[in-house]
Amino acid sequence: MKIAITQKQIKIGDILYDSLNPNWYNLFPKHVIVPIPNIPNITIDSAVDLIILASDQVAYDGTSSELMCFNWAVKNNKSLLAIGQSALYVNYLHNGINIPIDGHDNKKHTVLMDGKIYPINSTHDLGIYELGPRLEQMAIASDKSIEGFKHRFRPFWGVLWNPEQLPYMVLPGELLQILNN
Repeated sequence: MKIAITQKQIKIGDILYDSLNPNWYNLFPKHVIVPIPNIPNITIDSAVDLIILASDQVAYDGTSSELMCFNWAVKNNKSLLAIGQSALYVNYLHNGINIPIDGHDNKKHTVLMDGKIYPINSTHDLGIYELGPRLEQMAIASDKSIEGFKHRFRPFWGVLWNPEQLPYMVLPGELLQILNN
C-alpha cells in the first residue's frame, strides 16, 4: 500500500523546512511512505491508497496542502486519516464545531475505541464540541470528549492523538483492516 503523509513545517533560523516524523516509517513498515511537501498545487500519485493529514499548520483560508490533499481524497474516493489539528480541521470542513478544551494539552489519558480502552498521548488545546453531520463518534476520552471520528459514507477517520508517537498501534479497527490487506 502507498501512504502519502503531509509534513510539518519547522523554522530553523530564517529558513522554513518540511519535516516528517521518522516514526511513521516504523508504524507502517510494510507500506511505501510518500512525504507530501507544503507547496501549492500538489500533484498526488494516483497509486496512493491512503492520505494521512499530519501537519499541525492548518490554514483555514483554503490555501493549505492539507485542504488540497483532503479534496484529492474526496475526488478520488481514497482513504484518509486526519491526525491532531488536521482532525479538527476535517471536522470544521464538515461543519462541525471545535472549542477550547482543558486537560488535553501535553497529557496522557485513555480513550474507548472499538470496545477497548487505549492509553494515548494528547497535545491539543481544542476539542470537538460538535461533530459535522456526516461524521460519527468513534473514540471517546474518559471525560466524555470526542477523541476520534469516522465519516458515515467515506473511508475517512480522524483522531486527536499522534499514533506515530506511541510505542504501539492505536488506530481505528476499520482502518487497521485496510492497512493489513
